[in-house]
Amino acid sequence: MARSLYVCYFGVREPLVRTQVIPYLRELTKDGHELTLLTFEPDGFDGDENVKREQEEIKRELDGQGIEWHWLRYHKRLSAIATAYDIFRGAAFVRRMTAKRRFDILHGRVHVPTLMAAIARKFSRHKPKLLFDIRGFFPEEYTDAGVWPADGLLYRSAKRVERWLFKEADGF
Repeated sequence: MARSLYVCYFGVREPLVRTQVIPYLRELTKDGHELTLLTFEPDGFDGDENVKREQEEIKRELDGQGIEWHWLRYHKRLSAIATAYDIFRGAAFVRRMTAKRRFDILHGRVHVPTLMAAIARKFSRHKPKLLFDIRGFFPEEYTDAGVWPADGLLYRSAKRVERWLFKEADGF
């Protein structure tokens, strides 16, 4: 039975996670995979009693489907700096979990989560396989949407990271 950590840079309540990620993971558990899901949750997700009840309900629901769930806070302000901070925290969490659980596979859904997993693997004694679940070319998507200037520093840096991830990944 393979042990996998699936890293997703979206919150567990996001429609994409509900309609794609969780059903995908649920199907993998049917094949005997042991799965852990890491999501990044927005501000307010660790607040009042209603939110805590919702977290417990989500945890019970996922546990019932054979999916162990953990989450870290998603930071939004100062976008590039916040993402870099989340990458650092995510990589540290993945490294700790990998040392503890000895995952066979680190599965990153797109670039940022795969970067977290790749960094964690670099600094781990245990070297699980790295699966880069690429859904599109995010640097091009950001320039096409006008978020980043074409050939700007962020675009060039993201392309450099993307090339490194292609080299590091054991599968796509």
